Amino acid sequence: MAKREKWCADNPEKCKEMKAFAEQRRAQCKADPAMFEQERKARMDQRFRRADADGNGQLSRQEAESRSPRLARHFDRIDANKDGQLSLEELAVAMEMRRAHRFHHYRRA
Repeated sequence: MAKREKWCADNPEKCKEMKAFAEQRRAQCKADPAMFEQERKARMDQRFRRADADGNGQLSRQEAESRSPRLARHFDRIDANKDGQLSLEELAVAMEMRRAHRFHHYRRA
């Protein structure tokens, strides 16, 4: 949050545009949640395919480290069956758990 606030202070016009776009996007998502969910899944699938260098439908630790460092940091936690590979399903479950945690956390605040 502090980084974003500093960036906004340094770039007030761009920050205003970004906030307006975010608000517009939130309204679109509320108006058509099914479309939003479909778009989210398509983006996740696209990122997964890009990271899957050998095209085997699984991400190895090496693929994650070289193509998605943020994912690599959480590799062991996401690898539910501990086979050293991440499937699209494991990623989907991890993302859903993260979303639920955030929702619950913000609802309590």
